Amino acid sequence: MLGACATTHPQPWLYSLTTATSPAPSNETHVARTALIMNPIHAAEFLQHAGIVYETAPHRLNVARQHRWADPLTVQLHQYIYNSLTRQLPAVAVYPNTGNAPLKAWQLTVEFNSFHGRFDGKALVAGGWRLRNGDGGVVAQGSFNQAIPLTEDGYEALVAALSKGLARIADSIAGAIEKLLPNQAAALQGRCKNDCFSAFPLRL
Repeated sequence: MLGACATTHPQPWLYSLTTATSPAPSNETHVARTALIMNPIHAAEFLQHAGIVYETAPHRLNVARQHRWADPLTVQLHQYIYNSLTRQLPAVAVYPNTGNAPLKAWQLTVEFNSFHGRFDGKALVAGGWRLRNGDGGVVAQGSFNQAIPLTEDGYEALVAALSKGLARIADSIAGAIEKLLPNQAAALQGRCKNDCFSAFPLRL
């Protein structure tokens, strides 16, 4: 009787961001590389829910109950940017945390103030990033504010649009870091018989 009277709830839909794949290990001669730590993502409190956030009206936010992130959003954002930087910056040894990183490694911090849908059919991705050298000094920083139109209605389209905005941001950060890399890396090509590392100072 209890089973017949029990209320059933539909299983929630789970969503993950489009994956930014890491490159396969290379057999090429190792070169000295700049060390960079990808710090944990900072996100606005309203984004730290399991449910996907949607702005239903100006100044009114709704957290979906049946449409949720497969993994915590900050974890997915961190993994995406880490993979993207690893793929786009072969001259940089990117570390996902401080655990195995060398001393004086540079550190990248990214924060998100917006990563949600809006009633006008757009996905909002906004925040900023900051790059610090091994001594803690800020050597580069930037902000981002995007409104990506959804191709159709629905949470799948929303997640796809958010992923598109995130890809643009990761590309922009990688490009900014690449411009700061020292020219010495190219001069050291092929000189290391074994794995070698140099904590080059990124220059402005």
